[in-house]
Amino acid sequence: MKRFFYFFMIAGLITSFFDVTAQDDQSGIASKIYARKIAFFTEKLALTPEEAEKFWPVYNEYTTKKNDINKERNDLMKYYLRNEKNLTEKETAGILDRFIGYQEAETTLMETYTEKFRKFLPESKVIKIYITEVEFKRELLQETMQPRPNKR
Repeated sequence: MKRFFYFFMIAGLITSFFDVTAQDDQSGIASKIYARKIAFFTEKLALTPEEAEKFWPVYNEYTTKKNDINKERNDLMKYYLRNEKNLTEKETAGILDRFIGYQEAETTLMETYTEKFRKFLPESKVIKIYITEVEFKRELLQETMQPRPNKR
């Protein structure tokens, strides 16, 4: 069970890290990632200018709501990990139920926004949204794993 929580905590942290939008960012890193994300998605989805105009506000809303769910789930997992030795089985069961609730909320969110995307995108592009999210996160993760050349 402990591995289960660690896996989802790490997955959630990665998800929330890479789903960064240009929120309150002083260093500009989030805005650079967001600009890359726009270019990446626009290319992979082959969005027309008309589609892009409709897509980005809806997608940004979706991403914000998904990030909120991920943050709550991550906070719950951190709470569990800090307190696991002091929790009763009943309290642990409640945490597990809440965790499942976050998974269900994320599924419901995806279903809701899939219907919104279907109003202005063909099915082939709607499914590519979710595939492109994974590809974009994978690309960023690979970049962060590569050793950087020493600057002198």
